Amino acid sequence: MDQIKIKDKDLESKVESIMDIEKTLYDDKTVIVKVFLKVSEKAQKENIKSLQESNLKSFYVDNHDLDQNKNYDKYTDHINKVLEATNFEFTPWNVVNSDKVKNASKEVLGICIETLEKGIERVAVSREDGIINSRTYKAVNKPLETLDLTKTLSDHEYDELLKDLQNEVSDMVYRYYNEEIPTILVFEGVDAAGKDGAIERLIRYVDTRLKKIHDISAPNEGELARNYLWRFYKKLPEDGKLGIFSRSWYGRVMVERVEGFATENKWERAYDEILRMEKQIYDHGALILKLFIVIDKDT
Repeated sequence: MDQIKIKDKDLESKVESIMDIEKTLYDDKTVIVKVFLKVSEKAQKENIKSLQESNLKSFYVDNHDLDQNKNYDKYTDHINKVLEATNFEFTPWNVVNSDKVKNASKEVLGICIETLEKGIERVAVSREDGIINSRTYKAVNKPLETLDLTKTLSDHEYDELLKDLQNEVSDMVYRYYNEEIPTILVFEGVDAAGKDGAIERLIRYVDTRLKKIHDISAPNEGELARNYLWRFYKKLPEDGKLGIFSRSWYGRVMVERVEGFATENKWERAYDEILRMEKQIYDHGALILKLFIVIDKDT
């Protein structure tokens, strides 16, 4: 029964994360079909018995399957709770009785065809380019306008501080590794501001096995065929590791916006999508540090 012991607060957080992902995909004109195959306690027991008696399929059955059938009602209550919580208006669940496989297969096929047809129609009639979505964000402060670019540091002061700080960073990365805390460093900035140099100096003494630098350039053909956040999700570090992004998902609202690679609706929508993505990473227990490197025009 340990599999279904989850606190309401944790469940709420996981549901919110799932909703964020599905909403991002839905808004990006992805058609999502969600089907839950419901089986009765009797049919489940018979299916498990049939698998156990098969020389070729007995390995399909594990203790988790047996526990589900033994505690059928409690698992069903939890499943119903999850289905209700994740039955979003834009991606609803389709619950299918799977006691009879042929009937279930026919029903699922019909659901898929119907949902795909509706999805294609939705995408075809909702060409949003040029339509401005209502903004849910508002700039409270403008840090670039108050940034002091006159500060200086002598070479001697710089050399005195640098090595101690580099060792401190190295020690910190080891500590986070031992505590299995993933760390994400995001570097953005104007061209020729020195992002790569700053990264190089920052992690000079960090164990190579614990860090990975992602130098983000224009998306390739495979990445363009997917949601723009996909290529960043797959680069997130393992627990305890350090992932460094030289340019990041903020390209959608910076470079892609300014140079016209993203339509107005896409970059408008991206503000909320980026915040939801970072919230998911934060809720996982990761540390995210975002640094924007600035220099004046003459420098």
